[in-house]
Amino acid sequence: MTNEQLVYLTAHEIAKAFGAPEDGRGTIDCDQFIDSNGTKRHYLMWPDVMRNVTMQEKALSPCSKQAIQANLMRCKSSCFEISKYPFCGNGNVYCTMLLHVV
Repeated sequence: MTNEQLVYLTAHEIAKAFGAPEDGRGTIDCDQFIDSNGTKRHYLMWPDVMRNVTMQEKALSPCSKQAIQANLMRCKSSCFEISKYPFCGNGNVYCTMLLHVV
């Protein structure tokens, strides 16, 4: 994995922790865009984050931005309180797998 791929994989995971689901839900706004050459591309939260090559692919889709905003509005300052239970912003507990590996 290159340093650039690691940066965008980390950004993908941080966005997930703030409540952005992976794209790929069947809506054009979330799943894809057409670049200036007419090529279909995907945003940062597309499940295959390792293929992001253009700057727009390294950005959040409008749907991801809305999901993060809604999550932050819902929890406000409680999002940043220390919790004794593992959780991620979208409500899925991915963190427990990491606890067993470490």
